[in-house]
Amino acid sequence: MAQAKHKIGRIKMIHAFAPKDWDRYAVHGIDPALELLPERGPVRKAQAWRSEDRAVLRVLFQNNQELSVQTCGQSKSPIALRIFGSDDWCDIIFTRTFQAFRNALSEFVQSIQLGKTKTEIKDILSVVELIELGRKA
Repeated sequence: MAQAKHKIGRIKMIHAFAPKDWDRYAVHGIDPALELLPERGPVRKAQAWRSEDRAVLRVLFQNNQELSVQTCGQSKSPIALRIFGSDDWCDIIFTRTFQAFRNALSEFVQSIQLGKTKTEIKDILSVVELIELGRKA
């Protein structure tokens, strides 16, 4: 990803896609997208809507970066990000989803055993905020 970040320049917008329903799958697009937008600031504007079994959330952050997250319902879709920058764009398609899920469970168990997480609380709350904004549609 470091090479892609250099190629695309400053990230201006990310479109994230996930299969199935918002409540269980939106996090898979939101979490990696937010990791790419560490200087985003708070949400300035948010718009969410639903259509049949699909959901979309579009947000504009304080620093004018945009994030759009869509769950695709029963339509076939990978978990993917399309990242638009000042100089170029790139796609990231997550293909090893079972391994990622297994790693997340392992990290969760470790955090319970150690009594602390690798992820900061503010980052977890940012993900939850966007999931909740998407649920308001």
